Amino acid sequence: MIIRKIENRLNEEVYVQKYLKMLHGTIDRIDKGVMQIFARVNKAGKWSNKEMAKYNRNLILREQIRDEIKKYKTSFVSGMRNDLEKLYKGESLFTQKLLKTELNIKKSFTHLPVQAVKTQVVDAIKIKGKTMADYISKYSTDLVFRIEQEIFDSIALGENPRKTTRRLKDIYSTMAKHRVDMTTRSWTNAIYNQSNLDVYEQAELKKVRYLATLDAVTCPICAADHNKIYILGKQPFLPRHPNCRCAYSPYIDEELTGPANSYENWLIESSISDEELERILKRINNYTERGLILSGEGRHLEKIIENIILMRMGIIDPVRNEKIKKIFGQLLPDVDDQTLYGLADAHKAVGERGRVTGNEFAVTIEKGTGKKTYSLTSNKADQVEFTEDFQNYLQNQKRDSIIAVHNHPCSSSFSSTDLGVMCSYNSIYAITVEGHNGVKYMCRIGSGHRPTPGIIEYNYNLFEKLILGKYLNKVHQGKLTIDEAGFKLFHEVMTEVAKMFNWEYRRVLP
Repeated sequence: MIIRKIENRLNEEVYVQKYLKMLHGTIDRIDKGVMQIFARVNKAGKWSNKEMAKYNRNLILREQIRDEIKKYKTSFVSGMRNDLEKLYKGESLFTQKLLKTELNIKKSFTHLPVQAVKTQVVDAIKIKGKTMADYISKYSTDLVFRIEQEIFDSIALGENPRKTTRRLKDIYSTMAKHRVDMTTRSWTNAIYNQSNLDVYEQAELKKVRYLATLDAVTCPICAADHNKIYILGKQPFLPRHPNCRCAYSPYIDEELTGPANSYENWLIESSISDEELERILKRINNYTERGLILSGEGRHLEKIIENIILMRMGIIDPVRNEKIKKIFGQLLPDVDDQTLYGLADAHKAVGERGRVTGNEFAVTIEKGTGKKTYSLTSNKADQVEFTEDFQNYLQNQKRDSIIAVHNHPCSSSFSSTDLGVMCSYNSIYAITVEGHNGVKYMCRIGSGHRPTPGIIEYNYNLFEKLILGKYLNKVHQGKLTIDEAGFKLFHEVMTEVAKMFNWEYRRVLP
């Protein structure tokens, strides 16, 4: 399913480029028609209003523009209908095979969903109350109006024809290109999802899982519904907005899925050959080099394929990765999976070494890759000594690019010194602590304040004095041990300090 989604993403670019090329050809033909008229009406290399008025040339030009856009609209609608029909059939067959071979659903699929695909699916789907033909028709009307406006404004101003051509190119690169891009992506997404839902219904599945594409441009509504389970037939319509990238996967339960397969098997995509994975990797690289997809997205897609290969080799354990995301995703919910995996490894490293020696250790990782970038050792149980080299390292890194991880043998929350370090270096995105009892802490400035270490220490000590009495009484009453009191005390102090400076602070108990 993951591989298929990547292939669909790449195929989406093929469709977009096809219809942009169609648009570009239409604009070029209009431009050539304009130049042919200009050859008869120019005066000193500029438009002549007097000559344009002869023989109803304005009317002739207007008819030529509208005739070209009419042909373009017809080709656009016809091409999209044919492409979406093929897409629907191909996706339906893939999903049927997936349910049978990968998820062990015992259902006989003898044919495609019983529908006249073009009329009952492609033509029937509506986004925001409009069909694909409605959208293309409205877009074509807007395009005619915009082209006529620019050309006749250019003629009225007596501009050089090169300026007229430039006006047409501006239409292509702004309004027209955007509308073609949005229309193509929105309807391919709608057809992908509709084909999947129709097959799920054929298979008598009862529920589906909502899958959002989580990254920097994911809308809040889609992100909030990620991983939600819906009753089939009552799920939100996709796409929910232009350029929406969300999808539905089948929700698996014991009634519909045999015990042989699981989510982990599904992730490894056993039906895809190694050669096919290599082909997809090359295709991603090709699209990235040609600028059809952004380099960041290209690297992300390549990483997914590489991880699947590593899963097959047994180097990556998908069950462990899900546990990592569940635990460390609570600490830093806004970072990518690779960062979470690196964070988990860093916590494991400082925790294991600290439990053996009883001392503190520190590691930094790079946000975005999870790679370890620096490590500090210590012979003390309550601090890590910052070397001059390490300070220079932090000083020279990009803003919010580093996550600093260290252990606390006593399992307490952050000290005022920890917080002072966080505020002293713009490169630190967040600091985290691994307690020897398994507790984990995270603090980051985010949109909060960045006070000096002195102000932090003053307020930290103030809150400690205010709260200390409550826990001393509980120790004297035998309700808490000294270690338990310290554990609770410094968490409460840290909570108040974070509130004061508007920081993000989280604790995940073992």
